Amino acid sequence: MIPQNAFSDASNAPEIQRVRHELHRRSLEVVEVERLTPHMIRVTLAGPNLAGFVSASPDDHIKIFIPGLDGAPVRRDYTPRKYDSEAGTLRRVVS
Repeated sequence: MIPQNAFSDASNAPEIQRVRHELHRRSLEVVEVERLTPHMIRVTLAGPNLAGFVSASPDDHIKIFIPGLDGAPVRRDYTPRKYDSEAGTLRRVVS
């Protein structure tokens, strides 16, 4: 018989909650680009439109729209690496 303890008691299991953030379009400026490796860069974005931005968990993502070669917008999803609300900056890594 397996003893009941805090690890096997389902009532103590962490509860996973999905949080949906309200969508906001934000125009941001690239303020810094750092080459980390020959194939990876860190991009820092900033702008007053970051006010109210929230990134509370490691599985958050942001959508970036940039003009493609034909001028049509191209969308990419990235994980924010660091958000500094005081500095008003958001970092992401691109490979």
